[in-house]
Amino acid sequence: MIEAIVGRDKFDAYLKGYFDRHAFQPVTPSIVLADIRANLVKNDQFREQKLRLEEWIYKPGIPANAEPADPTAFAQQDRSVAAFAAGGAPDRAAWNRWTPRRARRRLRAKCEPQQRTPLRVARPAQPDEMTTGTREFNLP
Repeated sequence: MIEAIVGRDKFDAYLKGYFDRHAFQPVTPSIVLADIRANLVKNDQFREQKLRLEEWIYKPGIPANAEPADPTAFAQQDRSVAAFAAGGAPDRAAWNRWTPRRARRRLRAKCEPQQRTPLRVARPAQPDEMTTGTREFNLP
């Protein structure tokens, strides 16, 4: 939503600056809001009004300026996943156009059907055994 309003170049530059300014520091909603206003909105009342920052940060629900989900966004993705799962070659041109979210969807579709073995930890019978090194880890 912010990217759509301010433009990708400005938003990317803002994010890089934000992480540089706040590296390894605690963050609160008020800190984020103040930083957006100081470094992205820059006293532009029209942009402030269009962004509806207070609604996004402090009010329940989804503000009216939220971009609706596109129900067809993954249609081409799903066709590509089905072709790849059937043994077809990956579509490199499509992959390069996909957002990280779409690429992750493709990888999950290929990888998640495999059964994962959970980590099992044998619990000691007595509390003092925890300090004697008798714990056992059953890894797959």
